Amino acid sequence: MITIPKLILSDLSLIHGIDQNPQMTTKKPRLALRNLGSIVAKNLSEEFLHALFRDCSLHVAAGIFDGCIFPRDIYDVGFYYLTFKNIPRNAKLERVLELWSGDELWIDSCPCFDDTVVDYLSKVTGSNGAYPSPGLRSLSIHNCDNFTFALIKRLVEMRKELGPTSADNDPDVLDSLSVSGRSSPLSREELLWFQTHLTNVRLPLS
Repeated sequence: MITIPKLILSDLSLIHGIDQNPQMTTKKPRLALRNLGSIVAKNLSEEFLHALFRDCSLHVAAGIFDGCIFPRDIYDVGFYYLTFKNIPRNAKLERVLELWSGDELWIDSCPCFDDTVVDYLSKVTGSNGAYPSPGLRSLSIHNCDNFTFALIKRLVEMRKELGPTSADNDPDVLDSLSVSGRSSPLSREELLWFQTHLTNVRLPLS
């Protein structure tokens, strides 16, 4: 069986737009993308991404979205590693984060990553006490300055409060934070707090 290291989809769009047939929301994906190491979606139209999520089972190790606008309807996000890169300000990361259950999230040069997104990750959104991206354990942020560390601190606190405990009694919660490049200002007191409450910390002092 052949394994493809990486599938790259770049600069693609659909002519006829998004199919609004309500039956589409309940059908199973027709195409299972297996034996893929990663999938890269670069500059794909909202309509193309809608069809990709609707018709494909995207259960691969890593998903990288570069310069994309996400559709309203997303059916499944099965990546262990998830990267957002160059996502514009008007994009809605929440549409993907609501369903993503992987471990490691990378945010790279995304104007849309701000306190609204961080606050969204900190709140219970489901009636059954569920919250978005429940498996998130590692957060890396590069060249983003629209968020504040006060909200990141709240995110850490809420995840530790809400997170389940695994069989070995280690909390399955956000425990690694890395910030690099252009970023919001960080005080020495905030750095000390993160170093006290997280296992792995890489943060730049202001």
